[in-house]
Amino acid sequence: MAAPWGNLPRRSKPDGAFVLTALGGLLPDGNANQKLVKQGWCWWYRKYAPGNTMLEGLEKEAREDRRGLWADPGPVPPWEWRKRKER
Repeated sequence: MAAPWGNLPRRSKPDGAFVLTALGGLLPDGNANQKLVKQGWCWWYRKYAPGNTMLEGLEKEAREDRRGLWADPGPVPPWEWRKRKER
C-alpha cells in the first residue's frame, strides 16, 4: 500500500518522517507551509506547530472546500499511515 503522494521528491528525517524537497520553507510570495496547507496538499502537523492558528484555519478551509487530499472521503494522516505500516 503506497501513499497517494508517494512519488513526490522527499528526504527522510531522523524520526522516519518524510519531507518534501521540492519546496523550501519560504517562497517569494509567502510561506510554503501555509500554501501547501491552504491548497490541501498537506496536513497541519499539530505536534510540530501547536497552536498555529494560521495553519489551523487554512486546513479547516481546505477540508470544507474538499481541496487536495481532502477530496478523498477518508484521508489518512501520515502519522497514522506510518503506524499501520509498522504492523
